[in-house]
Amino acid sequence: MNSELSLVISSSVQTSVSMNKIVKKSYHKHIAYLLYAYLVILAIFDWLVTYNILDIKYSQVTRGLLLLTFLYYIIRTNVSWSAYNFNLGKILFAMAVLTGIYAILEPDLPSGLYYWVRFLVWPCGAIVFYRLVLNRVINENLLLNAIYLIIIICVSFTIHYLSTPNLPIAQNASAYTLLWILPFILLKRNSKLFIPIFIITCIGILLPIKRGAIISLIISLVAYSISMAYLKRRLKNALNILFILVVFISVFVLFYQREYERIYLRTRDFYEPDKFGSGRAKMYSALFQHWYDANPFQIIFGFGSRSVQIYTGWYFAGTESGPYAHSDWLGFLHDYGILGILIMIWLHLYLIKIIILLIKKRHFYLTVFLISYAILFCVNIYSGQLMSPNTIYFGIFVSYILARLKLEQHEQINRNNKI
Repeated sequence: MNSELSLVISSSVQTSVSMNKIVKKSYHKHIAYLLYAYLVILAIFDWLVTYNILDIKYSQVTRGLLLLTFLYYIIRTNVSWSAYNFNLGKILFAMAVLTGIYAILEPDLPSGLYYWVRFLVWPCGAIVFYRLVLNRVINENLLLNAIYLIIIICVSFTIHYLSTPNLPIAQNASAYTLLWILPFILLKRNSKLFIPIFIITCIGILLPIKRGAIISLIISLVAYSISMAYLKRRLKNALNILFILVVFISVFVLFYQREYERIYLRTRDFYEPDKFGSGRAKMYSALFQHWYDANPFQIIFGFGSRSVQIYTGWYFAGTESGPYAHSDWLGFLHDYGILGILIMIWLHLYLIKIIILLIKKRHFYLTVFLISYAILFCVNIYSGQLMSPNTIYFGIFVSYILARLKLEQHEQINRNNKI
């Protein structure tokens, strides 16, 4: 691995050894098994809550237990979020501190803390997963089996839910959860389960007709195909782009003929300027203008945690609470001002730097890392999922890749030392 990549994913030959001096290997394995179980249980609980079979407290308590497990593991292994050269941890820590301070300053303290704790699930999950991979306790087959099970659960519930009458057309129906999971599937393209799992995942993303999710899916798959063509240097791989686009257009045409009325309800806002993008155009403009017209202090530091919901509630309906920003960039700008935007830029620049270095190295992880970043890029612009606990799938995937790169470098150093 070249020297530039070493600067970003620096190696420490004693990483796993030093961590195991603190806790036994079996402890790391138990945490890994708990993580798999928690994710599967949450996928089930979230849908049972949607069906009103379970109270939402079951999902909340489960996520609370998951976060406590993460925090306990972090404290036992190393309280520093950037320990073991996890540079992404510095960015996640900055986000956690910023959102935590604003949550404490919020007038409705219990609600502020609740949403902050809810957000912490995915940054802490990313840190824990990174350390578990470094300790070589993550069994890739077991991990993928858990992911496949979550996909089957989500897609099955999605199909059943969307086939029921009186469907709330704004229901996400696991579209974004499946979108975050997609890069995991591409880790093992040689698996016999790859094609069927990939197909049902795409179906689960497309069926709810969430335009943000569909756009993210198409762009990420195009990015994947381009990177695959770059690595393989074959015309066949480049043609994958055209094939993917043709398949998507064909599927959409068939689906349009069958579900014309539902698609019209989800897209009629294109013909109504005030409601364009489910009202996004009007909301984006209002939020930006409100921030732009503010005093210098609010421009720099924002209006405070969850200020978007307060403002949109007043602006659109004269109520106490309204919709969230549907854009992480605008949400962070309004809530945290320029300070929040700087942290967002920091996150993206770090991930882009990793991508550039993987391109230079022509590393096979380039394809899956790029598709994960493409999803994040699109979601940040048009959907706004960064504060959602389901972003944990993005966090653990990126952490998995970064840790695997570190282990590869560790093994390369060992081989060089033997020579």
